[in-house]
Amino acid sequence: MEDGLVGRRLANYRIERLLGQGGMAQVYYGIDESLHRPVAIKAIDSRWGHRETYIQRLIQEARSMATWRHEHILQVYYAGQEEYLYYFAMEYIDGLNLEQSLTEYGARGQLAPQDDVLNIGEAVASALDYAHEKGVVHRDIKPSNVMIAKDGRVVLADFGLAMDQQRGSLGETFGSPHYIAPEQARSSAAAVAQSDLYALGVILYEMLTGVVPFDDPSPMSIALMHLTDAPPSPRQLNPRLNEATEEVLLKALSKEPEDRYPSGEALMEALREALAEGEMEPEVPTELPPMPTAVSTPYARPVSQMSIVDLVMLQAEAGVDSFSNLPKVATSNSVMREELPRLPASVVTPDQGQKRQQRFIYGALVGLVLVALCGVVWFILNPDLFIQVVDPTPTSTPTTAPTRQQIVDVSSPTVTASATPIPVPKITRLTPTNTPTLTPSPSPTATPVPPTRTPTPTKVTTPTATPTATPVTEGQQVLLLYNDYSFYLLNLSEDIITPNLLVLEAIDNSTGDGTNYLFPGNQWSRFFPQIDPGYCGGIEPVESPAFRLLRPTQCTGFNAIVTPGTDNELVFWIARENVDQFRALWRGREVGRCDSQVSVCEIFLPE
Repeated sequence: MEDGLVGRRLANYRIERLLGQGGMAQVYYGIDESLHRPVAIKAIDSRWGHRETYIQRLIQEARSMATWRHEHILQVYYAGQEEYLYYFAMEYIDGLNLEQSLTEYGARGQLAPQDDVLNIGEAVASALDYAHEKGVVHRDIKPSNVMIAKDGRVVLADFGLAMDQQRGSLGETFGSPHYIAPEQARSSAAAVAQSDLYALGVILYEMLTGVVPFDDPSPMSIALMHLTDAPPSPRQLNPRLNEATEEVLLKALSKEPEDRYPSGEALMEALREALAEGEMEPEVPTELPPMPTAVSTPYARPVSQMSIVDLVMLQAEAGVDSFSNLPKVATSNSVMREELPRLPASVVTPDQGQKRQQRFIYGALVGLVLVALCGVVWFILNPDLFIQVVDPTPTSTPTTAPTRQQIVDVSSPTVTASATPIPVPKITRLTPTNTPTLTPSPSPTATPVPPTRTPTPTKVTTPTATPTATPVTEGQQVLLLYNDYSFYLLNLSEDIITPNLLVLEAIDNSTGDGTNYLFPGNQWSRFFPQIDPGYCGGIEPVESPAFRLLRPTQCTGFNAIVTPGTDNELVFWIARENVDQFRALWRGREVGRCDSQVSVCEIFLPE
């Protein structure tokens, strides 16, 4: 799409270069040839051009913003369509986004000046209050959507995930995990005005301490932290903050929306008053040995003497654009690379990024080869540890109770088991102790036995109960955690859960009915009758790469893991054509709905 649009003309706009790329759209730099002004043109990615949901989201963004007039909200000029391309032209901001600025301060080992914290926070708060008065929740407040022009103007952008509270949500948007409010982590449709203010509170926390309150390599883990964990004390991260400032930040990050500030104006007024009380003098413990100079500590991170506007000017001279973390691309072939401005050390050029990626790929390949060789040697030295295979449908009833963790492979006729609890994330395949095992034959000419075929699951119906769309908000708390490669049910209650009462079923968008893509909970309970508190039941399609599996660290262990084929109807949670949601049925009653493109969903099972 980069090559196809650069150089094209859309309405009065000539597209000159790519500025940035997001999850479903790309942003280009263009020129309005009628009014002779620069513009930013947002076009929907061709991968989503056939998806009505994403097209509607793009149109909603344009319509929401085109009629608005606010100093701190990006202005939309025009929206149009050419064949299968949907786009709109908007105001171009010559400067940096806040994420780039905070990254630069972090590279310098500094914090942003408090005056800038207040000015930026008040601008964003004012824009949010304006949008909330219009009945619109932004749902994706984060530093990269806050732009700072070279003249100091602060602008809030990207209402592409916005939700009109009168009409509801048009998508299954999860938002950005570091800045997502707890209620939005449960369901994107549950976002309210205070959800945006929570995200603003995270930004203020980050600007005043240098870090976000919750961080982890897994987006799902971050979302769970927002749901369950208390934020770290801001004063532990920045001892110069006074108690009043800490109280404001923690109130902004309250778990319940009603416990937060009622408006952005109220939040910023409280923060300004708190910061006016002055900084605290940090007490450095004298009994500890001095830290190495290379180690950054909260005490060694001073407030920068360079304002964000000065930083914007510096980075703009180096060719960094507000819509992207990459340097601007020269538009003329006659410009030699030596003539491009020299970048600060914190800015990575495309060539550097490509080389780093190549080094990473080569290193990963070498590592995989070494791991494979080690595995071969291990198996040669330990022939007695090979997995024993049994028939999954024994003719006699076992006399011994099943072990705690078992893995079920519905793509093949084999089931494996063991009597040893499974540590996370390593999972050991187990064999029932009372079932005769098949000893591997030493003969290489053994006749292979053709595998039996797992019957395709049929749609589960309960004649005595009709599914209802009313969600359950009390009972046994369960978290559903998933990505494109795996699915897990985590029991957060204090009691066991009997999974054979549960059915998880994909929903047809056009009819609202269930589909043939469903997972009966008895697939788990066939081999272990319950899911214990803190434990998980899992579904890991056999073709899924191991490094793509979520394997949630929140799971104490796994009671059962089913491994169907990727095209098996048990793989119900994946978004498909005309399927964007799935529902949970408990005894035939619908107790919750989840978005397929959200990685975490909370439901409650009636006790």
